[in-house]
Amino acid sequence: LDDDILVYLFSFLSVPDILPCYNIKKRGYPFPETSPTTMDASELEQRARRAHELGVKWTSSSSMSPRTSLTFEANSGNPIMNLRFLPGLDGEWIVTISQGIWSVLAFWHVPHDESSKPAKMAEWTRKGAFFHTFQHRSDHQIDILQLRRNVYNGLPSLKLITSIETSHLPITLGGDILAMSDRASETRILNWKTGSEAVLQDREETPLGTWQYNRCLQVVFAHESVLVVRARSVNLFPEPVLERNDKIRVYEPLATCSLGWPDAVAVTVVHPEAEEANAISNNHRPLSFLFREDSDDPWAPNTCSLTLFELAPDPTYHSIRDNPDLASSSPARSPYIFPPARKCRLSTVQGFFRCNNLFLGKFGTALWIQPRELGHAGLTGLDLHSQEAQVAGPAPAKESLMATVFPGPLYRSEEGLVSRKLLTNESRYWVSMDYDEELGMVALGNNQGDITVLRFSSVASFFSSLFPTAYADAPEEKEEEQPKEQEEEESKDEGEGEEGGEAEEEEEEPALREECQNSSKCASLTKHFQHCQEKVSSGQGFKGEDCVEELC
Repeated sequence: LDDDILVYLFSFLSVPDILPCYNIKKRGYPFPETSPTTMDASELEQRARRAHELGVKWTSSSSMSPRTSLTFEANSGNPIMNLRFLPGLDGEWIVTISQGIWSVLAFWHVPHDESSKPAKMAEWTRKGAFFHTFQHRSDHQIDILQLRRNVYNGLPSLKLITSIETSHLPITLGGDILAMSDRASETRILNWKTGSEAVLQDREETPLGTWQYNRCLQVVFAHESVLVVRARSVNLFPEPVLERNDKIRVYEPLATCSLGWPDAVAVTVVHPEAEEANAISNNHRPLSFLFREDSDDPWAPNTCSLTLFELAPDPTYHSIRDNPDLASSSPARSPYIFPPARKCRLSTVQGFFRCNNLFLGKFGTALWIQPRELGHAGLTGLDLHSQEAQVAGPAPAKESLMATVFPGPLYRSEEGLVSRKLLTNESRYWVSMDYDEELGMVALGNNQGDITVLRFSSVASFFSSLFPTAYADAPEEKEEEQPKEQEEEESKDEGEGEEGGEAEEEEEEPALREECQNSSKCASLTKHFQHCQEKVSSGQGFKGEDCVEELC
């Protein structure tokens, strides 16, 4: 819309209606990093309204219940071991891995329209194979397994692009670069299109046969570096140069530390609008770590903690890309200040995690599944020999979906760091989960093949809800032009039943709309609207009350 039209529309709005249109990005609400100039009007409106609605929900002290909840059966009787939202598709596509006799990869279309049912669009499996993990690219296309639409029948299908024979597990996929890792100390960075790669070797190797394996939890492609988070160490490597065959380079970490023994970890780059002055540039931003501690002590208390760390950028670091001679003349330096600094800690319940996923958004929102509390009755709770040592404890609570807001643009210091219960699992166990902060959506998969999709924001148009289309004067003119014989026929048809009446209204609606647009009254109102628009353009102003009287 032109600026003049927008000014005219806003003149009919009250102050509370105009406030949501304020600059969403400066408020620190979860708005995408994509430039608004790349979005069309409808997309910009939808994303701004969604960001405002989510920001108000996260910053309010009231309960944050989902706006809509949808549960559907994806693979009856088989657990949904993993699921993800496909990026760039507005949360309407979900990829799942279900575990039966062997693993099955499926793509589901879950439309926002509540009247439409979820549909499985594509499926892929390999007989006798079990999928341990999978990764998707951070942009809008899958290249190793490519999802595409058939040009003949219009149906989506999967095509196998390439296969990589390796004992390493895939951890992160970013464009053409794939990060794979073993369960000890080696991480391989591979360009799967060209075949060039590099090896990142931890300093502390795990001895063979040890039960404390050092599995890789996450690999992050940071600013001119690669961050590898393992179960017992955090290592920062220089950005590797990928070579082929016998020229493959082996890199040692620039810095390393240990933050304990985490059960789960989430690492994210802080959003540029979320931090104040800690970023050196838009590309050199702080990294946030969210750790949940693990313990091998069976007698430990039923509490654990979520700890937030921050890896701040080093202000004295000079980019190698800006000065290539610096890389050859001096040893590599860490772009970040090691070790990460601890910011805050939140206590939570410890238990048996069937889904130990941990999610941390760029704006500081965090989600996790709180398990049922550990029972303490055990064998002594069974009345086998009428022993006196029985322990009759309460039944374990149900597992819940929990959330909190860590310090950032959505954090409110007057409330402190508190956890919120978003949903209680009334039936089966959750075994997989995914969360998208910008969309305000959560997907949960249980051990019986069901998927639950939660939406915390609406997707309706803002201006369409304020200005509904109406044709108030059309019925009057229609009645005046109808002959008496036609009126008698219509009165007879009205008594034939509701179905006939509804069908007749649907047929008459286009005719009524066309007649309204061609009527003299509609033409005069249109002329009056153009007259007001011309006065706004010329800067003479107008009286909004007169327009309201004419339009009413």
